[in-house]
Amino acid sequence: KRQLNAITKCATWVELKSGATVYHRGEDGDALYVVGNGRLSVNRLDEESGQEQLVAELGRYEVVGEISVITGEPRSMTVRAERDTGLVCISKADFERLLTTQPKSMQPVFRHIVDRLRSPRSARKRDAVASTRTIAVVSAHGGLDTRAFASDLTDALMPFGACLRLD
Repeated sequence: KRQLNAITKCATWVELKSGATVYHRGEDGDALYVVGNGRLSVNRLDEESGQEQLVAELGRYEVVGEISVITGEPRSMTVRAERDTGLVCISKADFERLLTTQPKSMQPVFRHIVDRLRSPRSARKRDAVASTRTIAVVSAHGGLDTRAFASDLTDALMPFGACLRLD
């Protein structure tokens, strides 16, 4: 409990609108973030084409930005909110202080890094799908049978976990 209190004293809540950038590639690693709600996309620059490529999608309780905070190197990816998102932000200075004063409080961050290194990209994509909580099906124009589409979508998602369709 003392460790959780230490983290909550230094953490700040950040709310982002869909499309907002958390940080850009090349920026200093001044903070790490934990997704409280919403979804983030992690994008890398394809040097050959000059286009951004999606590397991962992150959902609730996932950590981003920790590598630059730990190594002191510039950000290697650009991270954006894919929908309205709430993040817990821990500054680099607070992270370093917590490492010194409450090292056990940072164990979940290091476990996360190890888990990410151990799991192949396909498992991370599967986990991103598993962390999805709500999907709304709304017709943008008349003529689409949203009930049938929602039913088919529910059936398609069932192999990944429990699904509930509400009409």
